[in-house]
Amino acid sequence: MADHMNWEHVVHMCRQLHPEEEEEVAAAGVEAQLDMEVAVAEAEVAEAAERAEGRLAATRAEIANAMAELADARAELAEARAAIAAPPADAVIHDIADDDVPVPMRFECAGDQLVLLASFESLAGDAQRRQAWVAEEEAHSYAMAMARGLMCSDLDSLQRRGPSPVRVE
Repeated sequence: MADHMNWEHVVHMCRQLHPEEEEEVAAAGVEAQLDMEVAVAEAEVAEAAERAEGRLAATRAEIANAMAELADARAELAEARAAIAAPPADAVIHDIADDDVPVPMRFECAGDQLVLLASFESLAGDAQRRQAWVAEEEAHSYAMAMARGLMCSDLDSLQRRGPSPVRVE
Protein backbone atom coordinates (compact mmCIF):
# COMPACT_ATOMS: atom_id res chain seq x y z
CA MET A 1 0.00 0.00 0.00
CA ALA A 2 2.87 2.38 0.67
CA ASP A 3 3.96 2.00 -2.95
CA HIS A 4 0.68 3.37 -4.23
CA MET A 5 0.61 6.44 -1.97
CA ASN A 6 1.84 9.76 -3.24
CA TRP A 7 3.60 12.37 -1.17
CA GLU A 8 0.53 14.54 -0.67
CA HIS A 9 -1.43 11.61 0.66
CA VAL A 10 1.35 10.84 3.20
CA VAL A 11 1.40 14.47 4.35
CA HIS A 12 -2.38 14.42 4.70
CA MET A 13 -2.27 11.26 6.80
CA CYS A 14 0.44 12.71 9.06
CA ARG A 15 -1.60 15.82 9.57
CA GLN A 16 -4.59 13.76 10.61
CA LEU A 17 -2.54 11.70 13.05
CA HIS A 18 -0.76 14.72 14.63
CA PRO A 19 -2.96 17.89 14.29
CA GLU A 20 -1.17 19.70 17.18
CA GLU A 21 2.13 19.63 15.27
CA GLU A 22 0.39 21.18 12.26
CA GLU A 23 -0.71 24.11 14.42
CA GLU A 24 2.82 24.49 15.82
CA VAL A 25 4.29 24.52 12.32
CA ALA A 26 1.75 27.13 11.19
CA ALA A 27 2.40 29.26 14.29
CA ALA A 28 6.16 29.00 13.73
CA GLY A 29 5.70 30.13 10.12
CA VAL A 30 3.62 33.13 11.19
CA GLU A 31 6.16 33.97 13.90
CA ALA A 32 9.04 33.78 11.40
CA GLN A 33 7.14 36.08 9.03
CA LEU A 34 6.45 38.58 11.83
CA ASP A 35 10.09 38.45 12.98
CA MET A 36 11.21 39.26 9.44
CA GLU A 37 8.76 42.19 9.21
CA VAL A 38 9.95 43.50 12.60
CA ALA A 39 13.59 43.29 11.47
CA VAL A 40 12.79 45.25 8.30
CA ALA A 41 10.86 47.87 10.30
CA GLU A 42 13.71 48.20 12.83
CA ALA A 43 16.21 48.70 10.00
CA GLU A 44 14.01 51.42 8.48
CA VAL A 45 13.65 53.14 11.86
CA ALA A 46 17.43 53.01 12.43
CA GLU A 47 18.06 54.49 8.98
CA ALA A 48 15.52 57.26 9.58
CA ALA A 49 17.12 57.99 12.98
CA GLU A 50 20.56 58.32 11.35
CA ARG A 51 19.18 60.76 8.77
CA ALA A 52 17.43 62.75 11.50
CA GLU A 53 20.63 62.92 13.57
CA GLY A 54 22.50 64.19 10.51
CA ARG A 55 19.88 66.88 9.92
CA LEU A 56 19.93 67.76 13.62
CA ALA A 57 23.70 68.21 13.56
CA ALA A 58 23.45 70.40 10.45
CA THR A 59 20.66 72.45 12.03
CA ARG A 60 22.70 72.91 15.20
CA ALA A 61 25.65 74.09 13.11
CA GLU A 62 23.41 76.57 11.29
CA ILE A 63 22.07 77.84 14.62
CA ALA A 64 25.63 78.23 15.94
CA ASN A 65 26.61 80.19 12.81
CA ALA A 66 23.54 82.41 13.12
CA MET A 67 24.30 83.05 16.80
CA ALA A 68 27.90 83.97 15.91
CA GLU A 69 26.68 86.35 13.20
CA LEU A 70 24.23 87.88 15.68
CA ALA A 71 27.03 88.37 18.22
CA ASP A 72 29.19 90.02 15.54
CA ALA A 73 26.32 92.31 14.53
CA ARG A 74 25.74 93.26 18.17
CA ALA A 75 29.44 94.02 18.59
CA GLU A 76 29.43 96.18 15.45
CA LEU A 77 26.32 97.98 16.70
CA ALA A 78 28.01 98.64 20.06
CA GLU A 79 31.07 100.01 18.24
CA ALA A 80 28.89 102.24 16.07
CA ARG A 81 27.02 103.54 19.12
CA ALA A 82 30.31 104.24 20.88
CA ALA A 83 31.61 106.07 17.81
CA ILE A 84 28.45 108.17 17.66
CA ALA A 85 28.58 108.96 21.38
CA ALA A 86 32.22 110.08 21.38
CA PRO A 87 33.60 112.13 18.48
CA PRO A 88 37.02 111.06 17.24
CA ALA A 89 39.98 112.51 19.13
CA ASP A 90 41.59 113.78 15.94
CA ALA A 91 38.55 115.82 14.84
CA VAL A 92 39.54 119.27 13.60
CA ILE A 93 37.33 122.21 14.54
CA HIS A 94 37.09 124.97 11.93
CA ASP A 95 35.99 128.52 12.70
CA ILE A 96 34.48 129.98 9.55
CA ALA A 97 34.23 133.76 9.28
CA ASP A 98 33.22 136.19 6.56
CA ASP A 99 35.85 138.76 5.55
CA ASP A 100 33.67 141.69 6.59
CA VAL A 101 31.61 140.43 9.50
CA PRO A 102 32.60 137.57 11.76
CA VAL A 103 29.98 134.86 11.59
CA PRO A 104 29.68 132.80 14.76
CA MET A 105 29.79 129.38 13.18
CA ARG A 106 31.83 126.39 14.16
CA PHE A 107 32.11 123.21 12.15
CA GLU A 108 33.70 119.96 13.16
CA CYS A 109 35.10 117.59 10.58
CA ALA A 110 34.55 113.98 11.48
CA GLY A 111 35.54 111.77 8.59
CA ASP A 112 33.58 113.03 5.60
CA GLN A 113 30.87 114.76 7.64
CA LEU A 114 30.65 118.41 8.52
CA VAL A 115 28.94 118.95 11.88
CA LEU A 116 27.70 122.40 12.82
CA LEU A 117 28.67 123.16 16.42
CA ALA A 118 27.38 126.73 16.89
CA SER A 119 23.71 127.69 16.88
CA PHE A 120 22.43 130.43 14.59
CA GLU A 121 19.66 131.13 17.06
CA SER A 122 22.19 132.61 19.48
CA LEU A 123 22.53 135.68 17.29
CA ALA A 124 20.46 138.66 18.47
CA GLY A 125 18.90 141.60 16.62
CA ASP A 126 17.43 141.97 13.14
CA ALA A 127 20.72 142.75 11.46
CA GLN A 128 22.33 139.78 13.08
CA ARG A 129 19.39 137.59 12.07
CA ARG A 130 20.10 138.56 8.49
CA GLN A 131 23.73 137.62 9.08
CA ALA A 132 22.54 134.37 10.62
CA TRP A 133 20.46 133.64 7.52
CA VAL A 134 23.49 134.30 5.29
CA ALA A 135 25.62 132.13 7.56
CA GLU A 136 23.03 129.38 7.37
CA GLU A 137 23.13 129.57 3.58
CA GLU A 138 26.91 129.32 3.75
CA ALA A 139 26.69 126.33 6.04
CA HIS A 140 24.28 124.73 3.60
CA SER A 141 26.74 125.30 0.75
CA TYR A 142 29.49 123.66 2.82
CA ALA A 143 27.21 120.75 3.64
CA MET A 144 26.34 120.36 -0.03
CA ALA A 145 30.03 120.40 -0.94
CA MET A 146 30.66 117.72 1.65
CA ALA A 147 27.78 115.67 0.27
CA ARG A 148 29.42 115.85 -3.15
CA GLY A 149 32.48 114.14 -1.73
CA LEU A 150 34.76 116.95 -0.61
CA MET A 151 36.73 116.18 2.54
CA CYS A 152 37.57 118.52 5.41
CA SER A 153 41.00 119.11 3.90
CA ASP A 154 39.21 120.74 0.96
CA LEU A 155 37.63 123.42 3.17
CA ASP A 156 40.56 125.78 2.57
CA SER A 157 39.82 125.93 -1.14
CA LEU A 158 36.02 126.23 -0.97
CA GLN A 159 34.44 129.49 -2.08
CA ARG A 160 31.25 130.96 -0.60
CA ARG A 161 28.33 131.69 -2.92
CA GLY A 162 28.52 135.43 -3.22
CA PRO A 163 31.07 138.18 -3.69
CA SER A 164 33.52 137.46 -0.87
CA PRO A 165 35.54 134.28 -0.29
CA VAL A 166 35.22 132.24 2.88
CA ARG A 167 38.21 131.94 5.15
CA VAL A 168 38.94 128.85 7.23
CA GLU A 169 41.05 129.44 10.33
